[in-house]
Amino acid sequence: MAAFRSPRRTWFYLLGAIVLFYIAVLRKPQHSSSPFRSFRNDRVTVLVTASHTQGKRPQWLLKNIEQLASPDLDNLIDRVILVWNAVDVEPPTSPNERVKVVVVGHNSLNNRWVETLPHIRTNAVLNLDDDITLKPGSEALACMFEYWKENQDRLIGPFARRHSGDEFVMDELTRVPGTPHTMILPRIMMLHRKFLASYAKADYSALRTLVDQRESHADDIVLNAVAASSGARPPLRIALPTDSIIDWGEACVHLDANADEEWAAQTSRWEGRSAFLAEVGTIMKLDLVNTTDVAVCERPSKKLVYSNEIKPAVWRRMSRSSASQICPDLNPDHVPAREGKGRDFQIACPELNEDMTYWINQLMEKPICGMMHTAAEKEALLDSALLQCSTWCVWDMRTKEQHGWKLTPDCWKPVRDGSEGCGDWFYQRPNGIFKS
Repeated sequence: MAAFRSPRRTWFYLLGAIVLFYIAVLRKPQHSSSPFRSFRNDRVTVLVTASHTQGKRPQWLLKNIEQLASPDLDNLIDRVILVWNAVDVEPPTSPNERVKVVVVGHNSLNNRWVETLPHIRTNAVLNLDDDITLKPGSEALACMFEYWKENQDRLIGPFARRHSGDEFVMDELTRVPGTPHTMILPRIMMLHRKFLASYAKADYSALRTLVDQRESHADDIVLNAVAASSGARPPLRIALPTDSIIDWGEACVHLDANADEEWAAQTSRWEGRSAFLAEVGTIMKLDLVNTTDVAVCERPSKKLVYSNEIKPAVWRRMSRSSASQICPDLNPDHVPAREGKGRDFQIACPELNEDMTYWINQLMEKPICGMMHTAAEKEALLDSALLQCSTWCVWDMRTKEQHGWKLTPDCWKPVRDGSEGCGDWFYQRPNGIFKS
């Protein structure tokens, strides 16, 4: 005979079932867009988004993906996810099982943060643009991963931007040490997958729609804003090791006559992103704050080094690959192979025409006139000129006075108080001052 249960005992069992149900609900992960119940902390997922089908870019993309998925990086990279945004073109294929191609139904920059979530098996995520990568054999990836482990509540990466009110500042922020930033660019960015999950929330659907409607390519502004709103600390900028970045976008794209059309002039880009920033501010509170937090990534095997002042040359040295090295078939005949400081100028001042080549040659070959010709003075000229491409009157960035140098047929003549006719061009001097 079945045991008789009293009404009190029945209610007790029912109450227990209700409690267990709510415990299960509360323990359920906040974001259920991934089939994985737990996520690895010892590997990184790499995201690359591509839609270009013309020119050399598809070749660079395939080369990049195969390098990232190579056995040499098994100890760091879990898988490489390629988001294929060219909806009317068959995606590239790879025999490597560690490469996952995600084909989407529409071309959107949102896809790299939303459509990838079901395929990510790690907490650490590295996003790369399709025209840039970390050089094989460099310590950049390992170092970024070590910094990420200590800063999982931050967006980290080498390329930064800042805003001032509703104005997006189009500046690499490498001219003056200690210059603050408010955002990390996704050209090379490492972040926790939880920030992708936040980006994908229904709460931010209006912002994702805005990304699709505007031509400013500004999903990165939304990502930084959403991360800050989700509790992220201010972003951490990382100076990667010397010669650790291969930047096809900087060195080669402008030489590729068959490439897909790129963004228009910098002025249009600045206006578009500033307008987008203002629109974002009408939808959500912008919690982006100025920070000078920077980390140095030279020797990851030693103690991690945090700083708020990195010399400009450190940023320039991250990528030293020239067109003659990484896209020799596109390299113009008038562009010589340069090393050392000359290579710095090729990066800062691309030699798109013979006039720029001539100007760089004058800097490298001609001395400073008269008694001012010392090694320290020549170094100051070169460092200052890196910020003033193609100018015949180069202003001395060590001072805010109208001092500098003017190119003459024989040498660079010192300028004092706007002499030598240079005073009329002082408005071209970049902001800031080098710190000693």
